Amino acid sequence: MTKALAVAALLLFSASCNDSKTEATTETAADTTTMAAEPAPVPPHQYAVKATYSSSFEIGDPSQADKVIELWKQYDENTLDKGSTYFADTVTVWDATGWSYHGTKDSLLTMVKKMRSSQSACKSVVVAVVPLKSTDMNENWVSIYGTEYTTVKNKKDSSDLQENWRFDKNGKVDMLHSYRRKK
Repeated sequence: MTKALAVAALLLFSASCNDSKTEATTETAADTTTMAAEPAPVPPHQYAVKATYSSSFEIGDPSQADKVIELWKQYDENTLDKGSTYFADTVTVWDATGWSYHGTKDSLLTMVKKMRSSQSACKSVVVAVVPLKSTDMNENWVSIYGTEYTTVKNKKDSSDLQENWRFDKNGKVDMLHSYRRKK
């Protein structure tokens, strides 16, 4: 019986040692997994040509994309005055026709409201929107792509739109590049 107790004690001791090793191994594996989960820094991509403005972008502030979408909705609903606070005092705009504007937000809104009033209906569909931050220029942009359906003098028309909206340091729109393709 003494031999049986000695063997049982030895087995019990051996099992408890193995449990400790298993726990230690598990903890070590967990620590290694945690350390491996941190991504290594990715070097900037080198393009075949140097961009004249920037090629260093990351995802920007989604609230700025919300503002651009809201401005599109206000244009559709012909309630453009609601979004006047989204604009800086001075705004620059370029569109696909070659028209450009540089002046006060109030004058710009007056012109845009006049243009919108010529349309009896307008409906925009957002296809994609991306808030961006140019890290080397420290500027915030929103790129939006969609389709605009309009009715002017009972004639229905549609265009694909791609716009790039820049936000100043106060979170206000100060520049817009607009590109349009008739469908």
